[in-house]
Amino acid sequence: IRHGQMHQYLSNVSTPGLTDLIGEKITIEEAIKYNPIHSNLYFIPRGTIVDNPTELLLHPHFKEVLSMLAKQYQYILIS
Repeated sequence: IRHGQMHQYLSNVSTPGLTDLIGEKITIEEAIKYNPIHSNLYFIPRGTIVDNPTELLLHPHFKEVLSMLAKQYQYILIS
């Protein structure tokens, strides 16, 4: 989250994304981005840069987000 660059490789913007989703500023549907180059690849970019990215991973909503994603996707990679 601190220096997320995945969006650069997947041809997309960095916001809104994971930090916004964990902070409950957007819905999961708004956070998930489609990659037209790889038809089965969806990703959530880093989101708005925050001062405390590590603390966000301890946020209770992060666990809920992972549970929701696990119901929809076979693999979840976190960078």
